[in-house]
Amino acid sequence: MRPNYFFNNTDDLVNHILTKLPDEPGVLRLNLTLYFLFATYAAAYNPKVENPNISNEQPRFVADLTFTADKYGPQDYSVNDKLRNEYYQPKEYKFLDNQVDQNVKHFIDDILEQLKDVDDFSLLDRAVQDDAWLNAYTSEDSKLMSKEQMMLDYQY
Repeated sequence: MRPNYFFNNTDDLVNHILTKLPDEPGVLRLNLTLYFLFATYAAAYNPKVENPNISNEQPRFVADLTFTADKYGPQDYSVNDKLRNEYYQPKEYKFLDNQVDQNVKHFIDDILEQLKDVDDFSLLDRAVQDDAWLNAYTSEDSKLMSKEQMMLDYQY
């Protein structure tokens, strides 16, 4: 059975991302980066049509992130609190020299490269177009965003 998460401790992912960004990100930038990383990874490694190239060892999700649909887009409030309280310490994650680790490392690097030249508000404008955000934001019951819907928004 495939593991659910690559990073069992989300803090390891955040600390790693902080080493890759040119400046210390604000809450908005960090959350949008995590959101796009989470959603695109989930879509890539959980395709609609079964893909024999995806190993049974490749985790379904990059990390256990819980996004809430906020007026400022997808927000993981626990990440916000830790960033504001200077909890995070930039530290590069030591990826092992195996296929699963290298897939995750390259995926993270690729997403960060794609996002680096896009300003925060353009990222926000893009994120709030996703059904996962829209459905949760307009919901009367819960503002928690569905992981399954995030994945569906980026599958092709």
